[in-house]
Amino acid sequence: MEALKQSIIERVKAFPGHTSFYFKDLTSGDSFSYNSDEPMGAASVIKLTVMAELFRQIDAGMISRDQKLTVKDENRVPICGVLTLMHSGMEVTPIDLCWLMITISDNMATNMLIDLLGIDNIQANIERLGLAGCKLSRKLFEKRPEFRGMRNYISGNGIGKLLEMLGDLPVFLHCIRNFSEICDQQNMVVAVRSEAIEEYRRSAASHLPKFTFKFVPGGATRSD
Repeated sequence: MEALKQSIIERVKAFPGHTSFYFKDLTSGDSFSYNSDEPMGAASVIKLTVMAELFRQIDAGMISRDQKLTVKDENRVPICGVLTLMHSGMEVTPIDLCWLMITISDNMATNMLIDLLGIDNIQANIERLGLAGCKLSRKLFEKRPEFRGMRNYISGNGIGKLLEMLGDLPVFLHCIRNFSEICDQQNMVVAVRSEAIEEYRRSAASHLPKFTFKFVPGGATRSD
């Protein structure tokens, strides 16, 4: 295994440009990485931190998951996504925007959420969660002169920590509660660590008794 890890690291080192990666097996706890503590250009990975702050503000009662936001021409930015192709005046909710941001990496939806949540609040939550090397400084495709030269950053360690947090029951239950109401629950499959399936089932039955999604071991597919 150590020889395989070193082989992967050497291949990554050989890539042109500045590279980084982070890997952790959540079952065994085994991990290895390369440059994973170094801040890197964030691209769309920063959207995970926006989602984390959205769920925090909903839980805190700061915003409503069902409040209406209006699509405006001034919100339009280049795709990824589809929202920028939709008509002005259309009403969406924060959960609609999150769904677009996470499932199809919608840039306009991301910026609307950043406006709603506040850059400072998102960054404060990044720091509260201890996501070292991660920083949200501006919206996507930001053109205002006061933001010129600013960049968004993530690190392998920081995003790895956030993704691992998604396996914690409180975050897991919140994600399911939000997304299950806009999906067909009969088609929802939740993959978790094999040894934790029963714990998750009991918790879901206690906190979300009306939901009927299926649990499978992590890595399994719907056909399983």
